[in-house]
Amino acid sequence: MKKYIYFLMTIFTVLAFHGCTAKDDAPVTGADNYDQLISSGNAKFLSGDYVASLENFSKAFNANSTRVEGYVGTGWSYMKSGKISEAKTRFTEGLQKFPQNCDMIAGMAVILNIEGDFFRSNQKAELVMTLSTGWQLSLNNRIDQYSLYVLRAQDYFQLSDYTSCLMQVKLVNPGFTMNYIYDVSSQAYLGAEIERLSRLYIF
Repeated sequence: MKKYIYFLMTIFTVLAFHGCTAKDDAPVTGADNYDQLISSGNAKFLSGDYVASLENFSKAFNANSTRVEGYVGTGWSYMKSGKISEAKTRFTEGLQKFPQNCDMIAGMAVILNIEGDFFRSNQKAELVMTLSTGWQLSLNNRIDQYSLYVLRAQDYFQLSDYTSCLMQVKLVNPGFTMNYIYDVSSQAYLGAEIERLSRLYIF
């Protein structure tokens, strides 16, 4: 009887050992785990699930705050979730480490526009265009240079620089024409076109 019990214990020990080693055959490294979280965050962001994208990007950021993807992903996810203060903080932190990252500079341009700082918003958008001709957001290539043209048009309109505003609008819609831009009705017409383009090239 004792031999039988010992035999069972040996079998269970062997099975347990093989069970443990099977799980550890392909351990997930820190880098692999980070990349998986970033990949999942990208997919969620692209699908419009910004709560889930923020969760994945935040986990990646907490695992490794030395890589740029975590800053970009969390910053944009915060912003698209309406958490503007958190987004601004993350972009500010990220740009201290990666000062020429166009995704974060563009994010700051959007935030400054939301906050009503149209002059600095325009500066940031212009900087992106200088650093990266044909810029596209790494998280969603539908957000691109044309989105920035529309953003700059908004900025110029709010700054009452209607000539520069019209130039930005025509970069997006070359067929848009105006004979005069300094009367109220013409400015309303220009503003309506900006609103239309904003729906097509939204951040």
